[in-house]
Amino acid sequence: MVPTIYEWAGGAAAFERLTELFYRKVHADSLLAPIFTHVGPDHAHHVALWLAEVFGGPDRYTREHGGYPAMMRHHLELAITEPQRRRWVQLIAETADDARLPADPEFRSAFIAYLEWGSRIGPG
Repeated sequence: MVPTIYEWAGGAAAFERLTELFYRKVHADSLLAPIFTHVGPDHAHHVALWLAEVFGGPDRYTREHGGYPAMMRHHLELAITEPQRRRWVQLIAETADDARLPADPEFRSAFIAYLEWGSRIGPG
């Protein structure tokens, strides 16, 4: 049986670890920090819930925060530039190492492919 990316990553704890480490870097990054100055202390946790859900984990983000429509509302007016989008993907991919996510090429390929795809989609 093939595990979900969520299971393969290590479950909720892995995504919490990833986003906590990631947003520390984001707030220190000159290109990304301006976008995230307004987010509250729960932002990393909310992103962990989102990532966990899209990678096959529990649907907590949808149940507790409104799912995809709510996530899009939070991002539509940010006017994120292409360099900022690319930096976001690069930084979270690098943080996967710090968070001890699996280094397996198949895992990383699926993980990065979603980040690239998901960071490019619009309100569609």
